[in-house]
Amino acid sequence: MKLSNEVKISGFFFAAASAGVLILGVVTYDSTRNLMVTDKSASHTLEVRDSLNQLLSAVLGAENGRRGYLMTGDSQYQLQFEITRASRRLPAPKGVTARREKRRDRSIIGWI
Repeated sequence: MKLSNEVKISGFFFAAASAGVLILGVVTYDSTRNLMVTDKSASHTLEVRDSLNQLLSAVLGAENGRRGYLMTGDSQYQLQFEITRASRRLPAPKGVTARREKRRDRSIIGWI
């Protein structure tokens, strides 16, 4: 039984369309995965920047308190310095970036 040319052509176009859909799916999956990685990286960058801004604010507050106390001798400024120095709730930027390094190491191991 011979297949007609129309059936052969239809089969070829069906196979080509199926291959195109498969290729499009792979490209879309890869693009989405890259977008997710980029989003995580951007989120981490913002987290580090926020942590550094909090640390800078605390340091400036302590410096201002110390300077005010040295200039005026007013214990109000010394109290501000002591409160800032005593608060250990500040996120350590090194800890934030260290978590990133662990995640990176795990992701590299996952690809091996």
